Amino acid sequence: MMNGAKKIRIAVVGVGHDHAASALDTFWRLSDLYDVAGWCLTPEDDPERAKHAAIYAKVRQYSYEEVLAMRDLDAVAVECEDNELTRHTIPFAKRGLHVHMDKPGGQDKREFDEMIELFRRSGKQFHTGYMYRYNPALTEAIRLVGDGKLGRVYSVETEMGCYHKDEKRRWLGKFEGGMMNFLGCHLLDVIVRFLGFPDEVIPLSFSTYGGEGAPKDVGAAVLRYDGALGYAGASARECGGFMRRQIVVRGTEGTIEICPIEYYADGKMYADMRVNLLSDRGAEWTSQAPVRTYGPFARYDGMMRDFYECIMGRQNPFTPEYEQKLHDVVLRACGLLP
Repeated sequence: MMNGAKKIRIAVVGVGHDHAASALDTFWRLSDLYDVAGWCLTPEDDPERAKHAAIYAKVRQYSYEEVLAMRDLDAVAVECEDNELTRHTIPFAKRGLHVHMDKPGGQDKREFDEMIELFRRSGKQFHTGYMYRYNPALTEAIRLVGDGKLGRVYSVETEMGCYHKDEKRRWLGKFEGGMMNFLGCHLLDVIVRFLGFPDEVIPLSFSTYGGEGAPKDVGAAVLRYDGALGYAGASARECGGFMRRQIVVRGTEGTIEICPIEYYADGKMYADMRVNLLSDRGAEWTSQAPVRTYGPFARYDGMMRDFYECIMGRQNPFTPEYEQKLHDVVLRACGLLP
């Protein structure tokens, strides 16, 4: 931050989201950019969650009503449980604050559209927690595609697996979209960034438990385009899934594979990518480009620096209109919109 530049006074609303503690910790560490006023529980939050991360003891806690009444705030980060995100963003949007809201924004289209309209009218920043937007390997892949290195992109296939215990898998039953709502939304954002918004979304999620009403712990969806397709797969029952999370972008002149999308080595985060281009490698079936390693990087630092820069006047490429259309894609992939 340049000398004399404004700090953003911010509060964090909620502890229920899986990213909540990391968001608060990031704002706290980026003390040259943010002045952290405090944090609060929402009425639906489990207070026990705040005992699992040391950052909550370092920052002052307020009540929800106290945060809503704070007159010196510039922004809030809404980090409650997924289905409550939009509902708790709306009061702060009505106050004319900048908002970072974690993904994906619940499953109520009417409520989400109402919220987007508030940001359109106010002109304040609406910023969402899609963490892969700040992954350096993905950023480079998007640049290569934009430069035409892959020719015409005809396929984007993505996977985001993990192995959750039964308690977490049962929790997924709160969402009609299950795993596609919870983690698949990240992948849908990635596909749209390469291919644009689809002509059709085909939901394919299911439950490994079987039986009506069982949580959909395997999320899957196909996005259909004229001459292209996208696939998103997200499993809560994949052994070793974190290290197999991947993005494969296929074009007429080359293929990019990012795998793993993220991984830890010596406590730091990295990403690995291969770029196979006809112009570099020829057309051999077995050609394999060397691995390019990106990092170390912090998952949320780039996100919250970006939020700051958008508040300070840099154009946000993810407009309210983009976020609204993406939310519709998520709902379709969850089988909640036709």
